[in-house]
Amino acid sequence: MNALLMKALYRAGYRIDALHQYDSLAALLAQDTGAEPGLNLRRLRDEIASDDLLGTSGPRPLTSAVTADDRPCTPVALGPGGLPPAQLPPAVTDFTGREDEVRQLKRYLSSARDSDGVPIASICGPPGVGKSALAHLVAHLLRPVFPDGQIYVHMGVTSERPREIGDVLAEVLSALGVPPTGLPAGVSGRTALYRSLMAGRRVLVVLDDVIGIQQIQALLPGTSGCAVLVTSRSHLVASTAMRVVRLNPLSKEESVSLLSDIVGADRVEAEPTAAADICAVCGGFPLAVRIAGSLLAGQPAWPLRTFAERLRTRSLSLLRGDDLGVEASIRGSDEALPGDARRVFRLVSMLGHGFAGWEVAMLDNKKVADLEGALELLTRHSLLTSVGVDASGQLRYGQHELLRSYGAARLSERPDEQDSAMHRLLLGWLELADLAAAQIAREPYHPPVRRLDITMYAATTVREMIAADVDGWLATEVGNLLNVIRIACERGKIPASSRNRPESGSVSVSGEPAPGSGGHVAPHSAGDHTGLPSVASRGTPSPRLLDHESPARSTAGSAAARRGLGRA
Repeated sequence: MNALLMKALYRAGYRIDALHQYDSLAALLAQDTGAEPGLNLRRLRDEIASDDLLGTSGPRPLTSAVTADDRPCTPVALGPGGLPPAQLPPAVTDFTGREDEVRQLKRYLSSARDSDGVPIASICGPPGVGKSALAHLVAHLLRPVFPDGQIYVHMGVTSERPREIGDVLAEVLSALGVPPTGLPAGVSGRTALYRSLMAGRRVLVVLDDVIGIQQIQALLPGTSGCAVLVTSRSHLVASTAMRVVRLNPLSKEESVSLLSDIVGADRVEAEPTAAADICAVCGGFPLAVRIAGSLLAGQPAWPLRTFAERLRTRSLSLLRGDDLGVEASIRGSDEALPGDARRVFRLVSMLGHGFAGWEVAMLDNKKVADLEGALELLTRHSLLTSVGVDASGQLRYGQHELLRSYGAARLSERPDEQDSAMHRLLLGWLELADLAAAQIAREPYHPPVRRLDITMYAATTVREMIAADVDGWLATEVGNLLNVIRIACERGKIPASSRNRPESGSVSVSGEPAPGSGGHVAPHSAGDHTGLPSVASRGTPSPRLLDHESPARSTAGSAAARRGLGRA
């Protein structure tokens, strides 16, 4: 075993460490038995000291790993019984979509045949988006390119028991034919032996469910000919070259096609609208579509329409299989976060799509700068998505509906936190609407609006944006303003009576005093003159106007906002 470790250290470039291994062994033998190492070990030490080990038997030379053409090389004995490891999980038979990603990954990883380095590709995306299924499919397609074996390791980072790298290396070395008695004791020794055994061979290494680049450093082969395929919910940031493929949810057509493969085309064709509704609730997550399809396949008498109605109100509780559910998959990512990021993850479930950092700051009662780290971390872990930059240069974030539902459920378990955040959200938006209304010129026959004159939760950043360009800010945020009003009505923060009749101290969408309200303002009813959607309609608020949207749309939004705050 010591000879094997010394050879591994030497061939991995650790010549001094190999000599130190011999010295340590010699000192231990002298102390315990008074003897010196055996003849073969002394000879090995001399060969390493003279840098003359290349002539000994061992893995074939590195240059033989790359053939002159694209034909796969002949497999060599590697693994127990001389069989190359073939550890890949089965690929799904109804894989749908991802043609561009499959093509890109195949082309990049196949370059290991001609590359001087080790191609590393990372598939990242939120839980349930289909990272592992894509990795398994691509790995199977690449088996002819890597005839010396395919190693698969599930890192289990988001499970209750993440795996230790030393245990992972022991498992991999066993698959490569190293007996338990030949395993080095430490991680560094096992890493050196692993890289020595991989040298000069073509092996594909698939590392599933990784959380950080530091977890896979020891499993990266050191010489060309091999390739590594990684899946992770996080966007891995590495100092080495890495091709990153970010997965988005399936399109509506792809989701319906996958559902049809599972439940049968006849059922989908008989109820196309219900099938589309089911896929809409699943949000393009293949895991959710598969679970929904499996539940329906087990209940052939269920109409799709009935299941769709149940799914709308119980999406997370229904989308649960025997081995894994959507909620459990999301929980793994949530519980891996630090406490402040978990709190932000819960709070942003109250916001609409395309929110800015200053809105989160209102919810959490913090400065925008103090939340940038948490927002960046959530984005890297695929629990938030960067959706662009608005006209004022503010980063905007979005969240998948299933992730939002999970966050909302966790927030509802903390009523004090939820109520405090709701209080800050409503008052903060009231402050901003009041500030914007004060800067808009009004018709002379409109009486002046009663000012709030309070500064409690709205960030200085957004106040400065309003002061600089109130029309542009309103054009960007009018959808958000309506969303907050909808939330307030749905959660009972605005009394039902005040939605239909003027009340003293109530506030209108338009910001104007209601007749008979004594100078106070009241909420508008459906179909009023503001031109804004009625809260009672509960329709989806207008999306934010990002910098890539059309000027006509921005102008229309700005006009609606001005009318809503009293300008003719």
